[in-house]
Amino acid sequence: MTDSTVLEQIPSPDAMIGKTVHERVREALRISVIEGILPPSFRLRQSDIASSLGVSVTPVREALRDLAAEGLIRMDAHRGAMVRSIDLDEFIEIRLLLDALWPVCVRLAATRITDEEIATMEALQVRMEKHPREYVKLNAEFHEILSHAARAPRVQSMLDSLRVATNQVLRTALGTAAPNRLHEGIEEHRQILDALRRHDTDALVAATMAHQTPTWDAVEVMIRSAQQELAESL
Repeated sequence: MTDSTVLEQIPSPDAMIGKTVHERVREALRISVIEGILPPSFRLRQSDIASSLGVSVTPVREALRDLAAEGLIRMDAHRGAMVRSIDLDEFIEIRLLLDALWPVCVRLAATRITDEEIATMEALQVRMEKHPREYVKLNAEFHEILSHAARAPRVQSMLDSLRVATNQVLRTALGTAAPNRLHEGIEEHRQILDALRRHDTDALVAATMAHQTPTWDAVEVMIRSAQQELAESL
């Protein structure tokens, strides 16, 4: 995917909430980073972004400065602004936390989820099967419903804190490192839904972890490869 194609996917600032152009551009870029539209290590050239969004360079420059302060992007002395990437140590820590939190979450969800929530997840599954290109977005909604069904605010808060980092690498991995995971993931969702309908706690934990493990394996390989290529280029 070319840089111009990536930039075309940034939401229009006109659709964002904000009193000034600067605030609307900042929100459009923030959403793009969080949802993984702008992939890790993507170079953020002010003039290209301004041209793509139909604004001047000034609000783009101010927006990038704000996002850098939030830790979503970083300013490199030689390469300019770049979407922040996750290094291997950080990813391993995140994965350890997810591997600990998700079993707790889904054990609670298995007995607390409502029929209405299951129906919503089933509707998302149908949409994923019909529109696999929307998998990353719909998959996030699918798992968000599952996690909220646990009715465990502390667990949910910890999962939410990891969402930005995981979304950034997940979209990239599914698009490049492991494109087959899209179709495999859709099939694995059927196992999750089956366990939920039966309120089978052990089956739900097994299905959820079997769904997540291959994706995180692919992400880890991707990050290791990227770090190796970076080290070799220095």
